[in-house]
Amino acid sequence: MSKVYCTHRKLNVEDKNEHCNYSIIKDQFDCIVDYLGWDMLFYKPFYATDMNDLRNNKEIMAELEKLGSQI
Repeated sequence: MSKVYCTHRKLNVEDKNEHCNYSIIKDQFDCIVDYLGWDMLFYKPFYATDMNDLRNNKEIMAELEKLGSQI
């Protein structure tokens, strides 16, 4: 989904999770969740420029596995 909003520049490490595009995506998810009457259990943005960026990051994958085990 973030590819729809990506700019044509790579984000700096400092601003990648604070970039306005992430707030737009979160706002859209909030609207969808509200409309459907769902409860959002967590919101955790991740930044990746390559298909394998997350898969190859052991720390992020462990965090995702932990989140997945809680739902």
